[in-house]
Amino acid sequence: MSSDVARVAAKQLLRKLDMPAFDVAIQLGTGWAIDGILESFGSVHQSSIAGFDRASVAGHGKHFHALVTDTGTAVLVLGSRAHLYQGATPDEVAHGMRTAHEAGCRTVVLTNAAGAVNLNYDLGDIIGITDHLNLTGTSSAREFVDMSGAYEYPGFYVPGIVTGVYAQFRGPQFETPAEVRMARTLGADLVGMSTA
Repeated sequence: MSSDVARVAAKQLLRKLDMPAFDVAIQLGTGWAIDGILESFGSVHQSSIAGFDRASVAGHGKHFHALVTDTGTAVLVLGSRAHLYQGATPDEVAHGMRTAHEAGCRTVVLTNAAGAVNLNYDLGDIIGITDHLNLTGTSSAREFVDMSGAYEYPGFYVPGIVTGVYAQFRGPQFETPAEVRMARTLGADLVGMSTA
């Protein structure tokens, strides 16, 4: 999926949602939804936007939403995304974030439902990811990308939020007990099939 497709998708989103640009993107993961919680300024079905024709998975929304905060921040909410376990390529997986960037977003919040490997976590904890382990057996086509500063940027850390290392497996099956032990041994606090 090329940057050209992301530019086309961004233009379609902005036009259909009647927005000049967005500031923040929130990628909803499994179990996350805004329906009935926040009032959407507008919404559009994902299938009407270039590159978002891959079927959604259970527990994911199927719409993009536009929200505007009290302070005027324009927020793009993406209800679904492609996953490696659906047979998507790394470029297809990244298409949502590339589209958000082309639509003006410079801040991104990714959410998912992850399994806790860290025994100190409680059910329902919101965890800020500070690093990740790529255990998918795949990567983007680009070679030698410097990942040493991937999680170092201003405004990332929220005071009091629990943090941890995320281990991404390819899926679609859940991790075996042995894989969970391996992830813990490697320093992971969470396991899942998306987000990293």
